[in-house]
Amino acid sequence: MNNKLVMIADDDKASYFILKYIVSKAGHTVIWAKNGQEAIEKYHSNNVNLVFMDVDMPLLNGLEATAHLKSLNKELPVIMLTSYEKFKLRCLEAGCDEFMVKPVERTHIEKILTKYLSPHAANN
Repeated sequence: MNNKLVMIADDDKASYFILKYIVSKAGHTVIWAKNGQEAIEKYHSNNVNLVFMDVDMPLLNGLEATAHLKSLNKELPVIMLTSYEKFKLRCLEAGCDEFMVKPVERTHIEKILTKYLSPHAANN
């Protein structure tokens, strides 16, 4: 798998470090956005290949940020993360490609990375 840039948009430092560890171990570079507004700004200044987006963040929530990112690039894989299963429909309506309930499992994250970032993935 070749090195890709993955943005983790999550205001929770512990969640960020867990995801960063898994994504980095898979050979990818990670950038961190601490809220939805920062995620949009970092998307504009980086060649982001995949986004892990928390739903509940300050300034601009993950649903709004995802809808904005998808309006810029509908092919950008956005994986929504939340502690609440009840947000699944709202996440899908916002345009996310996958939905995951925290705590995330390493094997699930690895499957997501392979699905969207491998050389044979549709968006590469």
